[in-house]
Amino acid sequence: MELLIADKMRQVETITPTQYQKLLKDAGNRKNIFVYGKSGIGKSAIVEEYAEENKLKVITFSLATEMPEAMGGIPHANLTDKEKSEAVAYFTRLLDERLAPIFEVAGKGYILFFDEMNQALPEVLNACYSICHPHPDKRNWVGHSLEYAQIIGAGNLSTGEDGTVYLNDIPTPLHNRFHIFE
Repeated sequence: MELLIADKMRQVETITPTQYQKLLKDAGNRKNIFVYGKSGIGKSAIVEEYAEENKLKVITFSLATEMPEAMGGIPHANLTDKEKSEAVAYFTRLLDERLAPIFEVAGKGYILFFDEMNQALPEVLNACYSICHPHPDKRNWVGHSLEYAQIIGAGNLSTGEDGTVYLNDIPTPLHNRFHIFE
């Protein structure tokens, strides 16, 4: 798979599940990691297993289920501006509520896992920029530091053979905030 990363088309490195788990451990909170893979191969399970082994807490944002369900399952392409605004407001409240417990510790001991990011509205992805800043000391949410949180993203990769349709590409500037693997 090739992606536009830092203004250049680059081949994304393919890794095994074992390499993925080692990568998560080696990166710690210093690097944001994003992995693409076919649905059901264990991307989320590896994050959960890694967290358990390292006594980390995981806050998961499943952008394929929470957001569409919050909007009544309305396909993104058919959303009105008002519905998009409501989705962003919902996601903002969701972030506020889920992140509140980690503000006092600036994310220390936590993983923020954005699952199925390629299912999110572009407006929702825009909310992820400050949280996913590549420099840990600049990661924040509404003025609260998330410096020590480990940021992990995942997206489904489909050749179209399984009939899955992914609604949005992740914007290049957001991709550039992650080390990306397949």
